[in-house]
Amino acid sequence: MSVRRLLRQGGLGVLAGLALAAALLCGWRVQAGAGTLGLDLTLRSASSGELEVLPAAPLAHVSALRPGGPPLTGTMSVRNQTGLPLRAAFRAAPSLHDTDAALWLELRAGRRVVVRDPLSRLRGSTGGLRLRSGERRELTVRAWLPAGAASGWRGRIVDVSLVPEVKPA
Repeated sequence: MSVRRLLRQGGLGVLAGLALAAALLCGWRVQAGAGTLGLDLTLRSASSGELEVLPAAPLAHVSALRPGGPPLTGTMSVRNQTGLPLRAAFRAAPSLHDTDAALWLELRAGRRVVVRDPLSRLRGSTGGLRLRSGERRELTVRAWLPAGAASGWRGRIVDVSLVPEVKPA
């Protein structure tokens, strides 16, 4: 076999390899998304010295909350750890304020709505729950973006902590 013949065959191999690499690169594309970003939301609970609040981990998380879509729902348990009756109110502490006008939260104790307001109104404690000494209550938390929600939520990543504020009943 001559050197010239090997170079010609090697050149063809290189060209074939380059063509294969180009075909593979063109075929490996990232899939197109839906075109719009949702709200990445995590709901968390916080404890106080007087109340045991469970779980200590996040209550719920969603990666693409959208206006008019299904709400994010989580549950938490609160227990009065003191020897006295208490009144527990809750305030929302978001990691950023861009979603204040758009995001709504609802806190329920059974069928009773403790609070149902936009995030902007939940900065101060609202609603209230009376707990006897040692009493435990299950609370359901819902968060949603209503249809036609104000702007400021697209592509945001927000953690909202529900912080109990306790006083004697």
